[in-house]
Formats: sequence, structure tokens, C-alpha cells
Amino acid sequence: MSSNILIEGKIETVQSSIAKLFISINGEAKRDISFALNSGSFALTQPAESFVQGENNIILYATDSQGSRANSIIGFTFDSNVAPAAGGDLIVFNDVNILDDERIYKADNTQFAKNLASFSGNSLRAQGSKIVLDRSHDSRCSWSCQSINYLYSTWEDLGFEVITYQSLEDWDLDDPQIKLIVLWTPLNSYSPDEVSRLKTICCTGGKNCICR
Repeated sequence: MSSNILIEGKIETVQSSIAKLFISINGEAKRDISFALNSGSFALTQPAESFVQGENNIILYATDSQGSRANSIIGFTFDSNVAPAAGGDLIVFNDVNILDDERIYKADNTQFAKNLASFSGNSLRAQGSKIVLDRSHDSRCSWSCQSINYLYSTWEDLGFEVITYQSLEDWDLDDPQIKLIVLWTPLNSYSPDEVSRLKTICCTGGKNCICR
């Protein structure tokens, strides 16, 4: 599966919201692209195969909602060695509420929490005794969600040590005892290097779970 490169920035000369955006990479013909924006800001993704190893030149052609046009030239160094590597099991679910203290007591929700951690395998990591709850990347539930004390106790009753990471400085994913890492309602993107490290968890027998 191809990896995507996220490119974010702002075209200072654009005074209103961008209406159209075109891109040219390393002198190729310009083409229109999908993007997310806020005023003159943009965020877009391109396949890693669009870039050459080392220095790349990107030209963005923008037209704002008032018809004004502007160009932006970006120098970009691409290192394929830090692009996300192939990964293994990834679990994503979009209703974090089923794990909060108001709802996890229901039998199906409790069993779901147990199943997240109670998988088996032959690797050291699959037999690990630690679960990481990652609240870095501006986790929404660091400030606005219900308590999840029952989730912690559910996993602890199964014999797991539950560790909470509040920031990137806390990350220690090389510990082979980490069996499951739960990315708890992140609002900011993970970098290619961080994604590669998370995929290493899967490749060595663990699982990643994204709760949104």
C-alpha cells in the first residue's frame, strides 16, 4: 500500500479562502488537487511516489474566492527511509463513548474492551503485559470526555499494567512488553516516523487501536 506525504502551509498573499489549488512537482505539468484549508492555509496529501529521493521543488498555484491569484514555491527534502513502513493489525472505531464509565458497564461493551487486549500469539509482544493509552497529539479526551476509570480496571483485572502517555516525550515503544497501544482521540496528525514506530508494534505481534 502506498504511503502519502502530508504538506501543510500558508500562501501569505492570498487574502481570502482558497477556491482553487494546483500543484507542480519537480517541473511536471500542473494539476488541480483536493485540499483542506482555512483562509490562505492549505493541507494536502500526495503519494510518496510523486517525489524523488533528496531535494524536490513544489509550486502551488492558488486562486482565492475573490479571483486573486498567487504562487508559492516550496523546497522539500524527501527521505524514503522515514516513510511509514508496512504494518499489521489496526483497529479503528468512531464511538469512544462505549468505553467511558457511563457505558462500559454494559456486558457487550465490557467484553469488547477485554477482546481488545486478550488476543494471543507466539511473539513476545503478543504475550506482553502492558497496554499504552496515548493521550498525546492534543487528545480531545484530555479535557472534554467522561472518565474511563472502569476501562483501566477492566484491563488491570486481566493482569495488564496500563500506562498513560501524555506527550511525545513519554513514548517508549521499544518496550517488548507493550501488547496494545490505544491512540485516544488524537486531534493532530502523527508524523511518518511516529507512524512507522506504531506499525512496528503491529509487525512484532502487537496491535494499534485508534479511538475517535
